[in-house]
Order: sequence, then structure tokens, then C-alpha cells
Amino acid sequence: MENQIVKPLETVGGEELLEMQLPPKEFVIEGLLPKGLAMLVGSTKVGKSFLSLQIAIAITNGEKLWGYPTHQGSVLYLALEDDYERLQKRIKNMNDNVTDSLRLSLLSNTINTGLLLQIDSFLAEYPDTKLVIIDTLQHVRDNTKNKGGNLYAQDYSEQMLLQRYALDKGITILLIHHTNKLKGRDPIEAASGTTGMTAALDTYWYLDRPDREKPQAKLTITSRDIGDMVFKVELQETGEWTMLEGPKFRKKQINPYVAVIATYIHLIVWGEGKPYQFQVTAKQLADDIKACNFEMFFDFNYLKIKKELTAFHAQLENFGILFDGSRRTGKERYLTFTPVTEENAPPYYKPTPLFETDDSDDGMTVKTDMGEKALPTVTEISDDSSDKNDSSFPLSKMPSLPSQPSLLSQVVHIDASDPISFLAKVMQNNLSSCGVNITPFEEFCKQQEEKERKKKEAEQKYIDVKFSDASKEISVPVENKITLSGKNKVDAAVIFLKAFLLKARLNCA
Repeated sequence: MENQIVKPLETVGGEELLEMQLPPKEFVIEGLLPKGLAMLVGSTKVGKSFLSLQIAIAITNGEKLWGYPTHQGSVLYLALEDDYERLQKRIKNMNDNVTDSLRLSLLSNTINTGLLLQIDSFLAEYPDTKLVIIDTLQHVRDNTKNKGGNLYAQDYSEQMLLQRYALDKGITILLIHHTNKLKGRDPIEAASGTTGMTAALDTYWYLDRPDREKPQAKLTITSRDIGDMVFKVELQETGEWTMLEGPKFRKKQINPYVAVIATYIHLIVWGEGKPYQFQVTAKQLADDIKACNFEMFFDFNYLKIKKELTAFHAQLENFGILFDGSRRTGKERYLTFTPVTEENAPPYYKPTPLFETDDSDDGMTVKTDMGEKALPTVTEISDDSSDKNDSSFPLSKMPSLPSQPSLLSQVVHIDASDPISFLAKVMQNNLSSCGVNITPFEEFCKQQEEKERKKKEAEQKYIDVKFSDASKEISVPVENKITLSGKNKVDAAVIFLKAFLLKARLNCA
């Protein structure tokens, strides 16, 4: 023990960690199933295999699952409790529009006898593989448990081995597993085995169908990356599960700092020439942006710029801008912005157009290397995310240039008599799409005027009404005295109030 060579711990500092520009989490089903190790748990014959096969078909076809986009690729389905006849019947009933990207196998080795080597061989043959489904987990486990052994340690070590493998290969492994006989309140406790069975999971799906006579079930999803979600689902006669209730898919919101800075860089800094690398301090960048004659509709704090861009650097990169905030000169820290090229593009780069088109026209012109196209007026953004199949999010309903793969091929020149007003329009829509509540400047002024008017009205002295028991009159002690009479005080009061409201409405009071 004394002569044993121990490898030192590799550590990272807290400040250093915050400086890291880490790659974004990748999903096979956006918002539902991230890469890593996942488990689908349910009782016998509840419909787990139908759901897992439905997931596999959706991914191989690049189709959405309950409105959630999938990333298309090959899927390996280890149907270890089925035969080809049963699988054929299920697929024909569910969706016979399948391709050979769905690969099915009825036999495999166990985890301890070469399963991972078999998956290695499959990945070499099908490098676009996104998902491996093991139906069921029990068939690939080491079932020769040592007497007196630590069952928790064995459960946990098997799951950790699969989890590390999935993350290392950049895929998702989905384990189909049975429930135990206990009925606890926590869905995670439903999985058969010790708590070590679920401790290493990245995502956990629990399908609960308490009444077998009814097709409705509750699907609970717990994940380290997406939190907790609950769906009410229904099993159709075809074997497909449909969603009845549950959270709808929402595209990732563009960070407001990314929206502001990406628009400013493309339209102002790079707007009149070829994109180039430039450096600036956060304070100077904030001042330059505020110098543009448009309102900043949220707290644009220069102290937050580096932190926000570091956390959301992937969004900025998708708009064709690499960010580096590590350069220092003396006490000054500089922000460096570099145009994305084919050589420096990150592996997760997803080109996103800065603008999208509509059919209107306001006379502005965009010049590109593919010709000229008129820029339309900024229009309201509609929620058309259901028609998209990726996580990119355009800044506004502005022109997209014809069939261009990315911003790399675009050279944008704004030919307008008032480019700052144009930028203000773009910014207004950008921030609206980010979920930031904004008010157009003209409307803001009107609102302020209205507030001032109401404030002055509130400060005015209202008419003092006195009742006279003797004459049953209502007298108004103002300069233009009004006297009303009635049979009693109630009638007189009603008549007076009607007259007062009419005069107020006519601005005569």
C-alpha cells in the first residue's frame, strides 16, 4: 500500500467552472429524452413495449412524438422477450412506414458477457445511431448473484457501466424494466430491485395504468436535465400511445443578451462589410448598443454580459458568432467575437438564420452573394414551432435568404434611409420572441400621458354633496350651484348622481 502509485485527483475551480463554455445538452427527443441512460418502468402488460417501439419508429422516421421533435437516426431495438411474428404485427398496426434504420434483434449477450462489445460493433456499422432499446433489462443482467453479496452495489455498478458507456458514445440507452410489488407514493420507488437500480439514471419514465380495463395511463418523467413532467396518455387499438394532457413542447428561448448582441453585431458591426474578429470591453459594448436610438426593454447590464454569453454561447454560435471572454489586458477584460467558419465551427453548431421572410415589402434591400432581395417590414411572430423539427429559434419574422445553409454565406447590407429605426423594429420583435415584455416607445409615451392625466384628475377636489332634511334638497356648494329637489332624499340623490355622471362624461363637471 505504501508503494502504490495513486493518480492525483483532477479538479476544477469554481470560478474556472463558470468560465467554461460547455457544449449544450443533446437530446434524441427534444425536451423529453436526453442522451445518457434512461429507464421506462411499468407493470407487466401495461404497454411498455408498445411505447418503446413507438419511440423507436418516431426517431428512425424523424417524426415528432406528441409534438416533441426527434433527432433522426438509426435505432437498435433488442426485443429480448418477443419473436419476429409479434414484432411484425405490432409495427404493421402502429406505423408500417418504417425503414431499415430500425434494427431489431431477438438475442444478445449480457452486460458481463460482451453486450457492450456487441453494441460497439453495431455502432461501427450504423454510426448515425441515436438510441439503443433493451427490452427488457432483466435479460442482460448478471443473474448469478453471489450469496451474501451487496445487491445495491451490483445494481448500481451495472447501471453506472451502461450510463458511462452511453455518454461516452453520445447515444441514449433506454432500459425497459418491470415494477416491484410495493406500491409507494414515489414513482421512482416502483422499479424492481434496490434503489441502486435508478441511482445512476439520467432519465426515468414511469408508466402507470391502474385500471387495465381502461386505456388511460399516467406517464411520469423525471430527469436530471429537464426536471419533472407528467402526461396523461391513452393506448389506442393500434398500439400507439397518444397524449391527452401534458406540457406542450416549447422551443428554447433565445437569451435576451444573445438576441441584442447578435442583432447589433450583424447589422451594425458587420453590416457594411465582411465579418471580422473584433474585441471590446463589456462596458464599451453596452455603451455602443445603448447609443443606438432605440429603447432597451430590459435591464441590459454590462456586468452581466460575459456571464450570459458564457452560459448561452451555443445560441450565439448558432447565429454565426464565436465568443471568448478570457482575454485580459491589465485590469481590463475584453470580449472577443469571431465569425464562425467551416474551420472553427463547433461540432454542435446548428446554423440559424438571423431573419425569416414574409411577403410584405418596405423597400429595404439585403445584398447577398446570391443576389438581392427586398427586406419586408417586421411583422408579429406566430407560434409555428409545431411545424419545425429542430431546436433553433429565429429572432424575428424577417427575411430568410433563399436556400442558404448558414450565415457564413451571407453578406448583409442594409440599404435604408433610417437604419436605426430598422434595427429598433428588429429588436422589438427579438425581445418579444424571448418572452420579454416590451412596449413600443410611442405606446409607452401614450401610457405615460394617460397616467399623468389620471393623476391630475385624482388630485382634483370632487363635488361635496350635502343633504338638507328641511327642504329635502341636495345642494352643491360649488361656484355654479345646482339645486335638485325630490320627494325624498333617495330620489334626489339618484337624480343628482345621474346629472353628475352625465356632466363628468361631457367634461362639464
